[in-house]
Amino acid sequence: MRAFLLWGCIGITVEVVFTALVDTYQKLIPYKGNWRLNEEVRQLKGHSYIWMFPMYGAIAELFPYAFFVFEPLHYILRIISYGLVIIGFEICMGWLLDNAFRVVPWRYPLDNKWTVGKGYTRLDYLPFWIVFGAGIEYVYPLV
Repeated sequence: MRAFLLWGCIGITVEVVFTALVDTYQKLIPYKGNWRLNEEVRQLKGHSYIWMFPMYGAIAELFPYAFFVFEPLHYILRIISYGLVIIGFEICMGWLLDNAFRVVPWRYPLDNKWTVGKGYTRLDYLPFWIVFGAGIEYVYPLV
């Protein structure tokens, strides 16, 4: 139970930092390199969803199985596999939430060329999920 809570906290923290950085970067684009930023940009606001806590907490139980399956692979293939599994997990959880509660808090715009799975995930986030998977592999034994 402690590992579930810890991974839930780690995942939410990483997501809040990630969304703060991405949102800030997107707000910087109109400034075209002018670093005199308005207050909204300087706030570095990040966000997450309470639904994500159990999903990140599930790492405590699911990662050992994923590592067992992918351990024989070369490191690069292994972390790419983690990213693909996370994308698949996001699609499955999006589908589950959509069918159970008729809400997917993170649903992505369908007109984005990278959006797949009824808006449940975006393929352009795959590199970030790969890095996240590599981070899990590094941090998991320490936790």
